[in-house]
Amino acid sequence: MVQTTVLSRQDAWADNSSLCELLLGGIASLSTTLMGYLDQHIIDSLTSSRSYQDKRSIYRVFIVLLAQLPLVGTITSLTKVDRNIATMHSMTLGAQEVTEILATVGAQKGNMRLDKIFLSAVSAGCLLAFACGTVLSTNATPWFQENAPGLMRTISALVFPYGLCMIILTGADLCTGSFMFTTIAALHCRLSWTKMLIHWAVTFLGNLAGSLFVVAIIFGYGDVFSADPFRSAVISFATKKQVAPSFHTVFLRGIGCNWLVCLACFFGFQGQELASKVIGIWGPTFAFVSLGLDHVVANMTFIPLAIWVGAPEITVSLYIWKGIIPTLLGNIIGGGLFCGTYYWYMQLLDINTLPLYETRKKGDSSPDSVSQCDGVAVK
Repeated sequence: MVQTTVLSRQDAWADNSSLCELLLGGIASLSTTLMGYLDQHIIDSLTSSRSYQDKRSIYRVFIVLLAQLPLVGTITSLTKVDRNIATMHSMTLGAQEVTEILATVGAQKGNMRLDKIFLSAVSAGCLLAFACGTVLSTNATPWFQENAPGLMRTISALVFPYGLCMIILTGADLCTGSFMFTTIAALHCRLSWTKMLIHWAVTFLGNLAGSLFVVAIIFGYGDVFSADPFRSAVISFATKKQVAPSFHTVFLRGIGCNWLVCLACFFGFQGQELASKVIGIWGPTFAFVSLGLDHVVANMTFIPLAIWVGAPEITVSLYIWKGIIPTLLGNIIGGGLFCGTYYWYMQLLDINTLPLYETRKKGDSSPDSVSQCDGVAVK
């Protein structure tokens, strides 16, 4: 359905381009006729003497061509602009088309074999761990931490989004993105609620396994953060994120974080070529990092790495209580409710067919517009 819509949109723009060329061609013909009268008047005044009669045709051709050059350039420019606009529109999808794609993607992910889901989630955890390590390395400047903390947070926000770009572009499974994908699929009757919950659990465990692998094998035994100032930066970053905030503070930050992360996923699917995908992903991800919000999978790298290098105030129990539980609950609400449920309700649900409104005629079962799922009508 989405592909057909895009093709019809391209055909419409092609028709508009042809119409534009036809209109501009008519304008050019009319201009040529008018310029014929104009240059005739000019030439008659210039060639009043007999000595210029033999040069009349040369002057006529020269004046007509000179007068037509700006119009020809305008026609060419407008045609190119029209074609460029048509190309740009074919590179992006509308919100309803993207939501339909997300429902399909959520169904595909939710119905995958468990071993594939787990391995895909491990890959996502590893990729995001590399981005988290990059953020920690940019914070290893004590003077800037004390005198320009906003600058350091901005730099971290600029470099972190490449992790989410790698995950989305390679098709790996991040549990925070799955909260939106599978929720839309379940609400749209393409995935059972049981499979949705199983997918959440498996992707969470896979993300945790991938993150801990990079923390221990790459960062830990690789001595990436074992010496100062990098070790001190890891401990300071994790302490500010884990020890100081209260439970409800981390929970609320988790909601805002995955709201933005799922928007990044949405924009990533909206673009149809690499540059637009990367730009779409980068913006919301930059926002959540610069605001200091909490992402449950990112915390799987930040906090365990601090424990590995010997952070004195952080323990495993504290990490579970304040690093996993509130962040996970907040991420589920931000991705599943504020993004998944919202976009399904706004883009895919046909509100006029709900029993509350009773606007659908009895016996009308138009299969091309709606389908029934447990008494709820969807487009």
